[in-house]
Amino acid sequence: MTVLLIFLVCVFGQANAKFLGDSMMNRPIVICSLTGLVMGNFEMGLKIGGSLELAWLGLIYYGVSMPAEVVTGSAVGTYYAISTGNGFDVAVAIALPAG
Repeated sequence: MTVLLIFLVCVFGQANAKFLGDSMMNRPIVICSLTGLVMGNFEMGLKIGGSLELAWLGLIYYGVSMPAEVVTGSAVGTYYAISTGNGFDVAVAIALPAG
């Protein structure tokens, strides 16, 4: 059930820019908070989201470069950190390469 709910969080993040306009709901602060809420640890999700938001804040797309996938990376990093009981440093180490 948890995986299904995290999948729905990722669908919300991906569909946001396509169907709802660019309301910035696909940023890590929102996706990590929702993932933390699904996992039962909203506070840790918010901390991880803030850390990942700072890490991906300077993400600028130059020319034809491929942008990082912040939605999937945020959800995967948050899920891994909360499920294993580690802190936000592990979530950042998992989320950046996954994105």
